[in-house]
This record gives sequence, structure tokens and C-alpha cells, in this order.
Amino acid sequence: MQNLPNHTNYDASQIKVLTLAQAVRKRPGMYLGDIDQAATNMVLELVANAIDIFLTSKQASYIKVKIQGQTITVTDNGGQFPFDKKCLSDSNFVEHCLTQLSYKPTVDNHTPHIHLLIGGAGLAVMNAASLNMTIECCNGQKTWQQAFALGEVLTPASCSLTPDAEPYATIQTTLDPEIFQQNAPDNYLLHQIFFESVHLYPGLHIEFKDEHYYQAQGLKALAHLMTAATPKTRQFYYHKRDQNIDLQLCILGETTDHPQIKAWVNGTATVEFGSHVDGVLQALKHLNWQAAAICVHVMMLDPKFAAPSRDRLAVPTVTDWIREIILKELDTNSHSVN
Repeated sequence: MQNLPNHTNYDASQIKVLTLAQAVRKRPGMYLGDIDQAATNMVLELVANAIDIFLTSKQASYIKVKIQGQTITVTDNGGQFPFDKKCLSDSNFVEHCLTQLSYKPTVDNHTPHIHLLIGGAGLAVMNAASLNMTIECCNGQKTWQQAFALGEVLTPASCSLTPDAEPYATIQTTLDPEIFQQNAPDNYLLHQIFFESVHLYPGLHIEFKDEHYYQAQGLKALAHLMTAATPKTRQFYYHKRDQNIDLQLCILGETTDHPQIKAWVNGTATVEFGSHVDGVLQALKHLNWQAAAICVHVMMLDPKFAAPSRDRLAVPTVTDWIREIILKELDTNSHSVN
């Protein structure tokens, strides 16, 4: 038998503890996903943060995205960066979020918490992967500014009185070419995701490269793009929050073939569908309705379930809940036109 190497001299002195910035540079794919798409993921993380503000407070209803090379700027009309909130370390909460890696779905347990395309990297990882990152925020009475770089605090937060100013928040980051190489955000993919997002979040407005995305009718409008419909077409639309779940659902038309289905959980597409789609299909089978198009989006309002779903939702109670909602809302003897 081959002699095994002697590890008896291995001790704690041989363990090297990396800073977050060092860890991100050593294994960027672990934190940012495929490097070819990592620049796009950085844009989506910033936009997802603004959408969270829109969902929790109905502020940040207007989001503007600007990209110049590897510099990304996202501005919203929410003004919600919590500079006036202190942490135990006596730093402001923004510093904490940008320098300390969180292992919870959200740092402050807020919900809803959504994702775009993949799970979010978090602002601390974004700071670690940026040559510089600046934040400017106005809540209508005060305006704060602070700069960060390579995972660290570059300047202390400054604050000035700006009474009666319009609220806004701007975050700008320049990607570190050591990590991202020459990769820039994928504008085509961003257009696709922003178009989809305004259907998932009715009332949200996203501006990107002279395009303005807005859809007050949500998934109802998206379902109508998926299949031909007339004013007399059978349809059902539902959008309410109940039992720690926000459900938006549109069922449209009839077909002799398989329905077209689009489904999301916490803003992320579930390409293999899962519990939420099962609930819809069970209800439709009971109603003997072979729908042409189905769009369903579930947002989990319990912080424990605020992480993204990978490909498929597996929560049987969601199946039962959605099925009963549809059966309760629709007359079991006919398909109402709403």
C-alpha cells in the first residue's frame, strides 16, 4: 500500500483567512455566476434592489438604467438607502450592507424580495468586485453621499439638508476588469428582462437606452401577447396577497392543444414549473377548461422563503392554496369573463 502523506504538522497557522474582496477575486464564479454573464448580473442586482423598494413601499416606481462601457448607473425615485440607520459597530447600515457578506436571503428580513434571472450576489459582493462604487440618496429632507471601492469604505458618509427635495437614489459602479475582463452587460438580455419585469410588477416603470417599459395590466397583458384573444375570450385574472403569498395569475382562452405557460417565483422564471403551476392545472381540470395561455407569479412574503427558486417550486401547500383560490373565484359551472 502506498504510504500516505504525513499531515501531523497541520494546524491553524496554515489556514489563511481571506477578505471578501480576496475571496471574490480568487473564485469570482462562486459569487457572480458565469463570468461571461457576470456584468449583466451586476446590473440586475441593482435593479432588483430598487424593485424591492417599489414592492415594499410603492416608492422607487421609476427606475433608470444607464451603462457606459463597464460603468453601471441605476437611479430610482425611492430614496430608500438607510444611511440614518446605525449598526452595533456604529457604522451606518449602508456601510454594513456594502462591506459585510450576509448569509440570509435579505440583510434586514424585508419582503417581498425578488431576483432577476439568478439569485442576487448582494451589495457587499458587488462592492468587492468594483473598482469604485458611489451611492447618493435623498429622502426629501436630507441627501447622503458615500464612496466605496474594492470591498472597502473609501469615504465616510456625508449628509446635507435638502428640504422639500424630490426623493431619489443613485448607485454607480465601475466593474473591476481584473474580474470581468472585457465583458460588458448584455443589452439585449437586459431589454428582455425589463420588458418581462414590468408585467410581473404592475405600475413599475423602467427606462433603459431610450426605451420605456411600463404595463399597468401586469400578466393580463402578457397573456394576451401569448395567444389571440377577443373581448369575449374566456379569461381569469387575479392579483392579491394572502397567507404570506402574493399571487398574480392570468388564465386566457381555450385550446385543443397544450397551453402556453409562463411561471415565476420571487421574480425568477421556473422553467420546470412546479407547485404553483400544478395548482392552476388542477383547478382547470376540475373546471374542464383547457386554457390557451397561463401566466402565474408567486412572491413568498415569509423571509425564510425569499431566496430564488431554481427551475421548479416544490411547496405542496402552494398547490392546494392556488387551486382553491381559482375554484372559489370562478363559478364551477361556467368560465367567467373578467
